[in-house]
Formats: sequence, structure tokens, C-alpha cells
Amino acid sequence: MELDGPNNILVLTEVRITTQSGYTIKAGQARTTDANNFNNSKWTFSNKVQINTPNGSSSAETAIVTFSGNQINTLHVTGSPATFEQHMGDKTVAQGHAENIDYDLSQRTVRLTNQAWVSYGQNECRAVSLVYNIALQRVSANREEQQGQRINCTISPATSTATPLSP
Repeated sequence: MELDGPNNILVLTEVRITTQSGYTIKAGQARTTDANNFNNSKWTFSNKVQINTPNGSSSAETAIVTFSGNQINTLHVTGSPATFEQHMGDKTVAQGHAENIDYDLSQRTVRLTNQAWVSYGQNECRAVSLVYNIALQRVSANREEQQGQRINCTISPATSTATPLSP
């Protein structure tokens, strides 16, 4: 641990932070310039960042986490690539990767930019930028964010469980 009181900087090594809402963040280092105000602070985690949520996980090289009212408000993770995984109640898994992933916990969305890929159920999409809505389990892509590149999606039909009629 390193504390620079006059500049309000706190640096921790081999960090594991667990929040009341069930999030766990592990990293080789954590740094904040808001050492006196954890309730509303911004932290930069680096060196093998692993974030576990009640229903998923994310891994990255770095993560910038904003706390508001003692709760995680936003997460910005970067990597080559950074990854996310979200488990749904019906055993479906949504997963993705990109150079940048932004979580907006209040909107329950995950925005992936730069070489974005998302797979959910039997479907997958690739684009410069994708947004995955956790609550609705939907992927969207804004055409203006694609830098002239195509949006590529593969939509696979659901497997049929119907029994054929006998003659």
C-alpha cells in the first residue's frame, strides 16, 4: 500500500474488492486520487483485472471504475481484447469481446467498441461498435458508429423440439 496524503492518492497492490451488491474486482494494482471519499470515487485497476458480478464476469488489462453512493456506477474495461460474459436465467450465456467495453449499470447495457463481437444463444454479431442490453437480451448497432464498416450478424434458427406426425 502506498498513500500520498497531501495529493490524496492511494495505490494498493494485489487487490480484491467486494461490494455489497455482489461485485468482486481483483487486480494486481488499484489507484485512486479520491482516497478520502470512497463513496464517490474513481479507481483505475490494472494488471490482470478480473471482475465478477452476480450473473457474469469480465476480464481486462485495465478497468476504470466509478463509485457513486458506495455502489459501482460505471465500468470501463480495456484489453487486447477485454471480455465479458453474462449468464441468463434460462441458462443462455451472452459473451463478447472488444478492445473497449463500457458497462452502464443503471441502464443495464454493455457497449463494446473496436473489434466488437457478441454471441448470445445461437446468434452472434461483429462490428466496430455493438451494444448489448442485459435486461432485454438484445444486441444493437448504431450505423453512425461503424466507421464505414459493415455490421455482420449470424442469426441461427432455434432447434425444433416438435415431434413429427406419423402417417
